[in-house]
Amino acid sequence: MRKTVGIGAAALLCAAVTAQAVEKDELARVGHGRVFYITNCASCHGPLGQGPGGARGEPAQAHADLTRIAERNDGRFDDLHVFQVIYGVYEVPSDRDRVMPVWGRVLARYQSRGDEWARATCGDLVAYVKSIQTIPQQTYGR
Repeated sequence: MRKTVGIGAAALLCAAVTAQAVEKDELARVGHGRVFYITNCASCHGPLGQGPGGARGEPAQAHADLTRIAERNDGRFDDLHVFQVIYGVYEVPSDRDRVMPVWGRVLARYQSRGDEWARATCGDLVAYVKSIQTIPQQTYGR
């Protein structure tokens, strides 16, 4: 009986340590993404991601409110889709210009760091954008 309790306690301790490590890693990713955001994205999307920064003279509607991505998607934040938009997987429709840089290409070429570094940096940016999502307000008494 003691052996079973000891094994169970050890398993719980391992799970707790693993959860803390994952949380610490995620916080580091959010932090790296925030630094990248402030340096490269805030001029257009605003310092809090609520847009529009409009530093380059583009129309205000070109700069999405990044804090409401989940709200615009029925409460769901699609990490993969956001990554693909940032990285530059999606083509821009022919009737519109892509105002935002294709960060995958830009970052891969930066100091010859390559695609792996570009993907990691874009992933960190996704983690940051996910962290600033607002919770939709509920309407009561209607």
